Amino acid sequence: MSYQKKYEKIYQYILDSIDYDDLKENTTDEEKVSKFIDIFHSEYDDAYRRKIYPTLSIRIANYLQGLPSVCSVAYENYWIAELGKQWGYVRDDESECRFIDNWFRMIALRIIEMADYYDIPFYALPNDREL
Repeated sequence: MSYQKKYEKIYQYILDSIDYDDLKENTTDEEKVSKFIDIFHSEYDDAYRRKIYPTLSIRIANYLQGLPSVCSVAYENYWIAELGKQWGYVRDDESECRFIDNWFRMIALRIIEMADYYDIPFYALPNDREL
């Protein structure tokens, strides 16, 4: 899987939403995605959650719904719908509801795609990462 042209605006939105204390002005997109993964694991992705939510995209979506420290994506229906309209996914009430319902899962899948693109593994625990 790789970056898909149709999701460019979403990828950029996610990258712009990633923020952390030691973020430098010239931080690359790859470094941002890597930092997101590191903080995701340290704040949320423990053995218990991996057991009850075996699907990575569901764990990331749940993490995003908890308003994590590292990524500030929209969480209010109004702003999610506005983004959907801006990006051309929302055309009527039905597509708006569908877009809102799938928001966090869609963001999670795009994060996984970016990690795959940059060849950054979603390791199980921080010390499982290959050095």
